[in-house]
Amino acid sequence: MRGCRERTNSLLKQVLEQNSSEPLPESVQEFLSNASEKATSLRDLGEAKLIECASSHLAALIANDPLTKNYCQLVGSRALVVLAIHEGKFRKALRQIGYALPPVR
Repeated sequence: MRGCRERTNSLLKQVLEQNSSEPLPESVQEFLSNASEKATSLRDLGEAKLIECASSHLAALIANDPLTKNYCQLVGSRALVVLAIHEGKFRKALRQIGYALPPVR
């Protein structure tokens, strides 16, 4: 998708340049550059689960444990985020370190 946006921006710049007898004003070039940067600066990684921990200590412990750290990320002081594609592996790793994540109520 990113490549498609970059090509669209490049095509727009090309059309503007071809249909003008003057070079594009600096403000237009800057606008196109900013638009391109904003259109490609974010990426959707998919759905995720936000998990609240009983304490900041527990959240840090899980976020840094060798078995779980590849599947979660600390958010704030007491929360973890786990991408949906990693949920199964995260739950398994949690069980291996002695914790269980109950199902959503």
